Amino acid sequence: MVTQVITNYRQVVQDHNNLKAQEKAQAREQETARQYQLRVKAGKMAPSELLQEQATLANTRLETVRQKNAVEQDYQTLLDTLGLSPTSQLKLDTHINFQAYQAPPKSKRLKPRLITIRHTSHKNYN
Repeated sequence: MVTQVITNYRQVVQDHNNLKAQEKAQAREQETARQYQLRVKAGKMAPSELLQEQATLANTRLETVRQKNAVEQDYQTLLDTLGLSPTSQLKLDTHINFQAYQAPPKSKRLKPRLITIRHTSHKNYN
């Protein structure tokens, strides 16, 4: 259960960070489309190039919507794993550097030890 909560939490954080990156990409695409539109108006670019850029922008917007859906779905999965209502509002820390939490190298890991249970016979001295 704990491992599942950690996995789901990390997925929500990763999706959130991907969404932020996607939103930045969309903003760049919008600026590029605006620049193309100005160039077409000035006669320095073919309208077909603007049309291609507008198609790229539409695809970028679609991907942003998909990423928002992924965040919401994984958030709902996390709530379900925690046994909370789907309408619960959690404040999640999304500023996690996953590289800082890598597994230690093999040489520094704890070695599992077998636990031996010894059965001793108890004599009844009554």
